Amino acid sequence: MDQKWWSGETVAVVTGANRGIGLEIVRQLARKGMTVVLTCRNEKNGLAAMKEVGEAGLDNVRFHILDVQSSQSVSDLAKWLKTIFGGFDILINNAAVSGQDMNWEVMNKTGVDLRQLLLSSEGSNETCVYDYESARTCIDINYYGTKRVVKGLQPLLRETFGRPRIVNVTSVYGLVKMMPNPELQKQLSDIDKVSEEFLDSMVSQFLEDVKQNKNLEEKGWPVPFSGYKMSKICINTYTRLLARELSDKVTVNCVHPGYVKTGMTGGTGDLSPSEGAESVVKLALSPPGGPSGNFYIEKEIGGF
Repeated sequence: MDQKWWSGETVAVVTGANRGIGLEIVRQLARKGMTVVLTCRNEKNGLAAMKEVGEAGLDNVRFHILDVQSSQSVSDLAKWLKTIFGGFDILINNAAVSGQDMNWEVMNKTGVDLRQLLLSSEGSNETCVYDYESARTCIDINYYGTKRVVKGLQPLLRETFGRPRIVNVTSVYGLVKMMPNPELQKQLSDIDKVSEEFLDSMVSQFLEDVKQNKNLEEKGWPVPFSGYKMSKICINTYTRLLARELSDKVTVNCVHPGYVKTGMTGGTGDLSPSEGAESVVKLALSPPGGPSGNFYIEKEIGGF
């Protein structure tokens, strides 16, 4: 059972929250009685999501546009949060894309399972289309977008209702073992020596290889879904770096919510969006003084 430390004055911000897991996170947090800020980059989609939560009787949800690819958009949200609430208490970085254009019709006809595809060593095929722009956008949203939001909003996190916390929604496909290059795998594993600069340099080299149409498997990059896997490897590592940096101020963890039936998975999966959101919400509301810098597989701590 949750050790309740929050109140109606507690404010949680959720990114990428207009549908799927993000919208369910908003619903579940709002049902706990706190104030929740639903954010997404499209006003029409955001207002449609607000209509849903309103019809469910949740009047403690607010909406604000947030494009995680835009530093100005992050700044606008920060100014609004400071003006309206004075600060906030929980940040859940959920906004993400797959970085692949999936041909679900072909997958359904051939019986290809998304998990099998993610774990295979094959590159682009008729089930998924992959190019430089999709890889660049994926990393800019999933990894750099998370960093933009954290750096722009972290100064507003407050300790009014207990130690504030940041939860990064990630994936088991971001585990260090997903990096085929043994030297990079070794460097990523040594959290005492790795840095943001190292991560950014690694990503730059990866994107350059994609742009030059290099054989990614031969270069030691994860395939397929290379951009997605790279972005999640970086998020998992960034979570550990951030936890170390904010050790005496903020609890920072990341969580794989499971294989969830959402638009990103073409409606395939083991869990409903509601079930996937439960793991994220549980971590966000964990008792003050809990562990920081960990990777959770659903509701249990796992290794990086």
